[in-house]
Amino acid sequence: MDADRTTTDGGPGGGAGRQEADPEARKRRANAKRAATRHAWKMHIRDENFRKVMASARAGGLHPLTDVTRFLDRYPELWDRIDDASRHVRGAWVGAVTGGDNVRGLAVTREVDAFAAGLTRADDGPEERLVIGQAATLWLAERHAARANAEEADAPGVTTARWKRWEAYQRMLDRALRRLAAMRAARPEK
Repeated sequence: MDADRTTTDGGPGGGAGRQEADPEARKRRANAKRAATRHAWKMHIRDENFRKVMASARAGGLHPLTDVTRFLDRYPELWDRIDDASRHVRGAWVGAVTGGDNVRGLAVTREVDAFAAGLTRADDGPEERLVIGQAATLWLAERHAARANAEEADAPGVTTARWKRWEAYQRMLDRALRRLAAMRAARPEK
């Protein structure tokens, strides 16, 4: 057993699993796992055969798609990274909020990631993570609309339209946060 781990036996009837005694150790293990996954992914990407399989799968080939499916089944953490739609959408919103400024983009990305991390719990399932991703994206959209409100309107009615858009994003964000709270409240206790 690692020196930085403790186990609980859960009382009579069996083990309740492992609990981390040191949060830093948990972070180190998670970082090591991510690094190993990135390394495995890079090794397969470098393999010319795998590139051909990916190209054929993208073109609609059935057999190569099966090979890609097996690979993603073998490394389940990759499919989340390859096509995390909320991450792609957030990237587009970051570009809109920052006007393409990469330095500001890094700062805004960290800010929205911190927002999402503040909403995330260890026991969140895929549904909760989806709503958290939506909330983070809506938060960015609301920030973009607020920034537009600060700009001078160049035509009549533009200010009103901007305010309505900003209010709509605020309402959608509020609904997403309430939906997350309701999902957690409805979850059975473990």
